[in-house]
Amino acid sequence: MTTIPTSASWPTRKQPPPFSDGEKGKGKTTRKVATYANGSEISAFTALPDQNHTEPNRSTIKLKNTINVFNEIKKQLLSSNPELKITMKSIIAKSFSETENNMSNWIERNKEKVLELKSLNIENLNLTFLPGFLANLKNLKVLILRNNKLTSLPEWFGNLENIQGLHLSNNTLKDLPASISGLKKLQFIDLSNNLFEEVPEILKKMAEENKDNRQYRFMICNIGDSQVQVLGEQISLDYLYRKLYIRCLNNVLIRTLLPLGTILACIYAYSFFYRKN
Repeated sequence: MTTIPTSASWPTRKQPPPFSDGEKGKGKTTRKVATYANGSEISAFTALPDQNHTEPNRSTIKLKNTINVFNEIKKQLLSSNPELKITMKSIIAKSFSETENNMSNWIERNKEKVLELKSLNIENLNLTFLPGFLANLKNLKVLILRNNKLTSLPEWFGNLENIQGLHLSNNTLKDLPASISGLKKLQFIDLSNNLFEEVPEILKKMAEENKDNRQYRFMICNIGDSQVQVLGEQISLDYLYRKLYIRCLNNVLIRTLLPLGTILACIYAYSFFYRKN
């Protein structure tokens, strides 16, 4: 049962005392900033004026990116596999390399569950790079990376060989790695609001070479400003609409009419045997 905190358990805010000259010399960086009713204290890290106060370094940013991505994977896995056990305390280490290694090991230990992921949404996380353990999500069909701060994609990106939809809008990409040609099933890619002025040549080449690997023999690429191009086979919009119509019709038949037919058949069989008896 969830316990709702009462006012007696809330911390009482106090103005933190200034550091003494002796404390500054010792490089003290924590202060008591609040006290609970039971007497326990809350401490907070405080930057000393003009001392040890720098912008987050590259490792700190990479660590933050990595934790954010891992948290999203964990959230999606736990929603369908509540029996999975994971605590971030066992994952987070003192260094970025150790932390990423712990995450990779956890993903490897839970490989069967991880490979069940077909879609991953890691948008709006201010990502500047993608952690390497994403390369293990080989069964992903849709990857959403929009609204981040990516300037490039890693070379291992081509390992995600089952990707069909790739959403990269609202980043700062200006080119694609050669390894992206490994995405032989890519059907749709959104590059809008990046630094592309035209469809990258590598996508045109992919569209022509990988016809037989995709559900449809063309690829749709959006680079923004209404520049949506259909790559691959020369087709008319009528042809595209017919394909989409047939696909929707199949979904209706499979998801609606077949179950309905099964129910009606059961009702008929029941009424037949009921009358017979």
